This record gives sequence, C-alpha cells and structure tokens, in this order.
Amino acid sequence: MSTRKQLALAVHLETESFYLFAKILLDQAAGTCGFYFSDRPKWSHKQLTDAFPNVCSKRSLNMTPKCLYQMMIDLEKEVIEFRNERVQHATDPRMRHGTVWAGKGARMLTHLVFPSNHEEALAHQKTSGNLVDIFGQIDEYLSAMLDFFAANSAQSRLPGHVGF
Repeated sequence: MSTRKQLALAVHLETESFYLFAKILLDQAAGTCGFYFSDRPKWSHKQLTDAFPNVCSKRSLNMTPKCLYQMMIDLEKEVIEFRNERVQHATDPRMRHGTVWAGKGARMLTHLVFPSNHEEALAHQKTSGNLVDIFGQIDEYLSAMLDFFAANSAQSRLPGHVGF
C-alpha cells in the first residue's frame, strides 16, 4: 500500500474515531443532566434533545443560555445523526466512504450506491463537518451546559447541592 493510501486510511480511521468519541461525550453530558435533574441518569443525547423543552417546562428549569437548545439540536445533527446514519450503522456494502481534503481539513465523504426508494435520504453524497469546528461547537456546548446547571442548581435532585 502506498504511503498516500496509508495516510488517507489513517485520517479516515481517526475521523471515524472522532465521531465515536464525540457521541460518547455528548451522551455522557446528557446522562449528567439526567442525573442532576431527574432519576434518569441514562439519557442519551438524542433522548435529551427530544425531551429538553418538556423537561425544562415540567421541572421549571430556566433554559439558560438561550442558545443551549439550538446547540443541542445542531450537535445532534452534526455528530449523532452523521455517525449513526453514515458511519456506524451504515453496514450496507453499497455505502461508500472516502476521505477528502475540503478547504480547512480532511473530511469523510459518504455515498450510497444504487439506493432503493426508502433509502433516498442516504443516496446523496454527504461530507462530514470540519472536525476542528465541531470540536469547538462541543466545547461551547459543554460550557453552556455547565451554565445551565448553575442557573438551575436550586432544582437539582441532588441533596445538599451548592450550585457552582
């Protein structure tokens, strides 16, 4: 295998690893939120994203900072959905993966060959986001989650909580 192909494979595997560990980190943040405010510490990021407005309303939580829910939605789409639909669960041999250099850095490119009617959404070529940008989004999101915990520490289910 040529050095170029070896490097492309290494970058591709690092990209897949990034999505795996980013999902784990987001699920852990959701689990922390579940543990802090309810008796459901096993929330996944998708479960938290789907339920967040209702959880805030039901528990009288202040949705602070205001951008938190949008950040949650953006990361759900950018990390979780891309990983689940294009990387992890796309075991069909017709799913083609590649690594491309797109402006700021390497990205993963996926495409489904010969899609059936119900697979149309996966048929279109899709490129992953820039990993440096996504990492920055995750960093901002986790900081916003800590602000959210601090703003709502009085509603925590933990005994003797003192806030942040």
